[in-house]
Amino acid sequence: MKIIGNLTSKILYKIEKGIRIPLTEAEDLIIRKQWEDRDNHAKLNIYKQLRRKAYPPIGDQLDAIWKHLGYVQMMSARDDMTIEEKVLRMGNLIKSADEMMSKWLQVKRDYPKPDDV
Repeated sequence: MKIIGNLTSKILYKIEKGIRIPLTEAEDLIIRKQWEDRDNHAKLNIYKQLRRKAYPPIGDQLDAIWKHLGYVQMMSARDDMTIEEKVLRMGNLIKSADEMMSKWLQVKRDYPKPDDV
């Protein structure tokens, strides 16, 4: 069935045997819902693609996480350092993890998830 119109059209028509016929209310609702679902799916895909391209490479993200966790584990096992010394030594590593988190959160702010999807 060929449909004439779009989501903003007041009346949708179908073409049957070359004749333009207004859709019934039920047909209209079904078609508009299908079009709306298709548009929402497209919006969601665009948002996902934009975020995917903007995030730091996954390898860099994992590297920051595992370095941080490994260092925390190593430092917690050391008995020859005070808490203050451990915190000072962790400063640079924490800064690196914070920078990665900042980049990640910036992408979420730059490309927020669409509310209507």
